[in-house]
Order: sequence, then structure tokens, then C-alpha cells
Amino acid sequence: MATGVAFDEEMKDKIEGHKKERLGMNIQTLEEPWDLQKAWKEISSESIVLLDCLTTWSTNALYHNEKKAPLSKEELTYLVHKHFNKEEMRFKELIIVTNEIGLGGLPLNKEARRLSSHLGWVNQLIGKKADTA
Repeated sequence: MATGVAFDEEMKDKIEGHKKERLGMNIQTLEEPWDLQKAWKEISSESIVLLDCLTTWSTNALYHNEKKAPLSKEELTYLVHKHFNKEEMRFKELIIVTNEIGLGGLPLNKEARRLSSHLGWVNQLIGKKADTA
């Protein structure tokens, strides 16, 4: 499950590079930057899913959502519970790629600190959901 959006040339190149890396492999790629709840329904029950990546999905959810405005922590929590509902994830296994965001220095600008905080929150929520599996 690819969550990236080709919003500029650098990202377009990155996405194309990922596609080339997978050529010849027996891998089916679904591209869904936002609505994971819908995408889960397209996956067979025998599938092992690699979500690449939670950080990108979180950023998409935070900034490129239906509200068209940054989300609060409460709204983000709701979205995590909605899009990572185990009842709707009927495939065999989910492997999530995410980024470590708390070991570096403190971001200098307010928006970067806000994004870092929200990404940390999403990682914690997903971790708690996995602990209850």
C-alpha cells in the first residue's frame, strides 16, 4: 500500500524509483494516500500488506484531508481508529513502515514541531492498537 502523492518532481522521481525497484517481483501495489478504510476492502484475505508509509499517510491525513485544514489531535485520533479498524482489515498480516521522529533535534519552526508531535501521536496510537491484537 503506497501512500505517497506525486506533488512535485522530486516526489514523482521517488515514486517512479520505487516502482522500478519492484519490477519483476510478485507484488501488487495499491496507491492510496488517504482513504485506507476503502483500500483495505480491495485486499484478499490471504494477503500480507506492507503499508509504506505511516508517516506519509499521517501527513496526508493532517494536511490533505476532507476538511482541507490541519487536524486537531482528537480528529487525528478518530482517523487512526477509523482507518485502522481491525474488523475491516481482513487480510493475513499488516507490516507498517514508519519513521523515527523523536531522536533528532527539536525542529526550528513551529509547523515542523507540530508535524513531529502529530506523527509521534499517530505512532503511539498505532502501537497501542497493535498491542491489543
